[in-house]
Amino acid sequence: MKPLVFGHRGASGYRPENTIEAFELAIAQGSDGVECDLVPTKDGELIIRHENWLNGTTNVASLAKFQGTQSTGYSDGLTETGWFSEDYNLSELSELRAIERVPETRPGSARFDAQFLIPTIDDLLACSFMNHKTLVIEIKHGMYFMKNGINMATILASKLDSSDWKARGISIVIETFDEKMLEHLKDACGPDKKYVFLTSTGPGVHVFILKKSRIRETKHLSTDAD
Repeated sequence: MKPLVFGHRGASGYRPENTIEAFELAIAQGSDGVECDLVPTKDGELIIRHENWLNGTTNVASLAKFQGTQSTGYSDGLTETGWFSEDYNLSELSELRAIERVPETRPGSARFDAQFLIPTIDDLLACSFMNHKTLVIEIKHGMYFMKNGINMATILASKLDSSDWKARGISIVIETFDEKMLEHLKDACGPDKKYVFLTSTGPGVHVFILKKSRIRETKHLSTDAD
């Protein structure tokens, strides 16, 4: 069986991750598809960011408009202080630009800091370079947001329903680290996508458990997979 190659958050290391430019470059480099991370906005849109805490992946701290609007919130299992995607409408976040999350590890990518927009899932779905490719969508902190009134499962379902992804030959895979959230995603988004449960088994090692009606198969990866 031929292995598939995916651009994890795009061509990370070449362009700031989770940007249209990173995804397009990954496909140009020969990837069979790309993986992206989704977090919500205050007005119910889904933007592509590694986490809802915007300090590490955008230039928000350098923009005068956002000064004094910080808050304390939850991100990746931690309580952080800063700027969070769910506190702002998409129109406000459109003023932000992406920066490299780990510049000491990816200096080549950091050269493009503050040049690229923060995309939405709608933006990525509309890109012609995704035709006949696979799009892997990771939902970040879905149950946390659901408990706080933002149902990412139904929002994503609506986004996919309004897209022509199927007619363009795009395969959709939806994944999350929360098994309960995965069930919500399956119920909302339907059987014509694949579903993956992610779980950490140790430093740098993650298990991908493919789910349809039940857990079927495990695959071990040693990578920055979350």
